[in-house]
Amino acid sequence: DDFDDSIPSSFDPEDEDFIQVFAPVFERNSRWSELPSAPLLGDASTAFDEVAAFYNFWFDFKTWRDFADADEYTLDDAGFREERRWMERQNEKLRIKKRKEEKARLTKLVEVAYMHDPRVKQHKQALKDEKAKAKA
Repeated sequence: DDFDDSIPSSFDPEDEDFIQVFAPVFERNSRWSELPSAPLLGDASTAFDEVAAFYNFWFDFKTWRDFADADEYTLDDAGFREERRWMERQNEKLRIKKRKEEKARLTKLVEVAYMHDPRVKQHKQALKDEKAKAKA
């Protein structure tokens, strides 16, 4: 089946709601998680501990996806054992490449979301204000 693995390439906080833009994307991608229940993005009132746990989960995301669809060779077509082993190695190389591409895609998604998340910005500002208050 076709999977929509697109990620928001640009986000304008003036025109778009962060949760509405990113929640469906994370929800779609959570189907590939090794863990049965991936944390949800939450909403504007989600505690920062939960927000941090969400991003930690996604930065360390582990997938069960095997990328067999990347296989170029059908092992049943091999005429002899050495040819079969060669095909297996070639297919594995393609799967590794797809795995790396998938990891890069998810990392980009998480980085873009983290950078634009108003809850993260608010938390960073609160820490900055606290630090300034302590200096004063």
